Amino acid sequence: MKKIPLLLLICLTLLSCKNNSDYNFWKFYQSDESELYQQISNNNLNRIEKICKKNPDIISKSYSEKKYSVLHYACDNGKIQAAEKLLQCGYNPNAVDEQDQTPLYSVFNPYTLNSNFNLSAICKLLIDYKADVNFQKTKKIVDEFGNDYTPFMNALKSGQVELARIMYSEGNADVNLKTETGMTAVISSLLSHNLNSAVFVISECKADATVVIVNEDSKEEVDVPYLLRKKILPIDSAQYKMKLEIIDELTKQGIDYYSARVPEEAKILLSKLYPDKWEEYIKIY
Repeated sequence: MKKIPLLLLICLTLLSCKNNSDYNFWKFYQSDESELYQQISNNNLNRIEKICKKNPDIISKSYSEKKYSVLHYACDNGKIQAAEKLLQCGYNPNAVDEQDQTPLYSVFNPYTLNSNFNLSAICKLLIDYKADVNFQKTKKIVDEFGNDYTPFMNALKSGQVELARIMYSEGNADVNLKTETGMTAVISSLLSHNLNSAVFVISECKADATVVIVNEDSKEEVDVPYLLRKKILPIDSAQYKMKLEIIDELTKQGIDYYSARVPEEAKILLSKLYPDKWEEYIKIY
């Protein structure tokens, strides 16, 4: 019987991975924290504590090659008890990976969001241990990877309003914080697929909606009315009612939504939806 080369075996194993846990095994393969990772996977709390107490340095060294830590792994995979045990043992709640993503930021990845994990409990746990909801990435990382969001902004952009509310009420999220690139909670909320986040941060939290950012590609200034104008919604929909609620708050802040310029893509979409009346619809959209 022919022997399968080790490299080929590893590749075949990776291709056969069917879940996030299989993939993460290879993240920690031969790293200092591989045993700790295994115990987190098995939710062996006693063993986790013993490993941390026996080797205190593992807390500061427990990263994979990509600086992805076991705390990131525990939170991303809904291992709440294991995450709490790590934090009790002294793990840094603001540990960062190679893209300056903290565990509180990292949980807003597609895999975790689409899994049936108790993200509210994870967020509350991290905040209880002083996770920074306003954590900002370094300029070097932003220049290299882009995506200049705080954990709070990331929650808004992901449409996770309840998690954003937890960060606001329990983590002292700064609704008017502006990052080095000019990103704010209001702008990030309008980049979400729906308006729930924008209603929360603008109408409920009364965040400053007069903010302006510069589009990196076109170098033109983009404001809140412009981004809101892009949201073309059925007039009888719940989302359109949310849009009107936001417009009302903008008016209270002295912002005239209806005098704002209309994005070209909005004009094109309206002309396709309402070829005979699109110019009239611009007035109400």
